[in-house]
Amino acid sequence: MIRVDRVLAVAIICGATLAAGALAAPRTAKGDPRAGEVAFKKATCVVCHPGGENRLNSRARLKGPDFAREFADDAKIVELVRKGSPRRGMPAFDRSKLSDRELADIIAYIRTLTPPPGR
Repeated sequence: MIRVDRVLAVAIICGATLAAGALAAPRTAKGDPRAGEVAFKKATCVVCHPGGENRLNSRARLKGPDFAREFADDAKIVELVRKGSPRRGMPAFDRSKLSDRELADIIAYIRTLTPPPGR
């Protein structure tokens, strides 16, 4: 026969373990694509990247399967935006120019420019 106090103790321990794991796990804040489109324009990204294209280098677009493969990890986009690429004409956008929230929103917007495979 199962004792209620043991079941309760196990449930509390399991719940505490799950809660601790959730608190320790890194959180990834996904952005809002609608707000990202606004931020994309406000930060002047649209000047060089209208519609996800690239006016300076047509092979370095912000959409399509090649972009999706190369920049599958949002952290790679964050690094490029924060550091820039002066030899390619890409300025750096530090937090004084673009907040973390705005950048997350922009990344969410950019992700909408490439439809998922099979569509």
